[in-house]
Amino acid sequence: MQRFFSSIPGKGFTSSILLLSSFFAVFSAAPAVTTYVGESRQRGLLVLVIGAGLTFLLGGVPAGVIYIGIVLFSTVVMGEFIRAKISFGKTLVISSVIIIGVYAIAVVVYSSSQSLGVMDLFTSKIMFAINFMKTNYPDVIKQTLIETGMSEKELALSIATKIPAIMTSVVMVFLFINMLIVGRYDEKMMNFLKFENLMKFKMPEYFVWPAIVCGGIYLYSTTTYNNSVNSATIDMIGLFLFKGIMTIYFLYGLMVVYVVTSIKIPAGFFRAALFSVIIVFAYIFVAAVGFFDTWFDFRKYFNKKGEEEL
Repeated sequence: MQRFFSSIPGKGFTSSILLLSSFFAVFSAAPAVTTYVGESRQRGLLVLVIGAGLTFLLGGVPAGVIYIGIVLFSTVVMGEFIRAKISFGKTLVISSVIIIGVYAIAVVVYSSSQSLGVMDLFTSKIMFAINFMKTNYPDVIKQTLIETGMSEKELALSIATKIPAIMTSVVMVFLFINMLIVGRYDEKMMNFLKFENLMKFKMPEYFVWPAIVCGGIYLYSTTTYNNSVNSATIDMIGLFLFKGIMTIYFLYGLMVVYVVTSIKIPAGFFRAALFSVIIVFAYIFVAAVGFFDTWFDFRKYFNKKGEEEL
């Protein structure tokens, strides 16, 4: 059995099952990208082809399209940067920009082909989902409308403005997690992930200025000054920029929190559980840690002898 899962067909099968499991989908690129980087492009692409084929067979066309659009595309993009020996941070940021940019272009082209604006396209899809929920789960929709105080159309518009920001965060976290896994197969990545190097790594100070600008745009989008006919679009852009920059600081904050908890708490179940709880329930706190570490360098208050790898 172990021999099968370490083979090319086994890795393709694993990648497909991880995506279809939903809960473990965030790890679905790992079997392919480790092969793409650790062995060869050809073997990595073969894993992807097998994974895509199995996903189409087991999950249908929508699942297959998601596999190609997310797993296959992400693997090739980040795999090429890792093979080119680009640093961890640059690989994450540049890969995210490329992938999100391609998705944005695809959405604009598709919405134009449907003679719709981007916001109108998102809203129509959300309304379709709401109507489906009304038919099959009417109590859920009714309770949601009561709790939010919105009409169906207002709810659809509210969700639609959040879609680009959510997708940005999902893509960046997806890449980050799979890059951590592939780090064990690439020398430069492995060196970056050594404990002593994580202790020294800092976010560039100039990155604070884009964060402040994006934060200002987001705050403007939430005020009464944003009352133009394109206010929903401005809301979407503001949230997209702010969420994207905060996701970068969230991932950086995770690194800082990992270093600190590794110093103060012995490795084991308790540390893993604490770290998992922080990731799930303390997004704002972790992002704030990443942002303010630029000035306070929280890691300098802790030290640890020896070396530990992520």
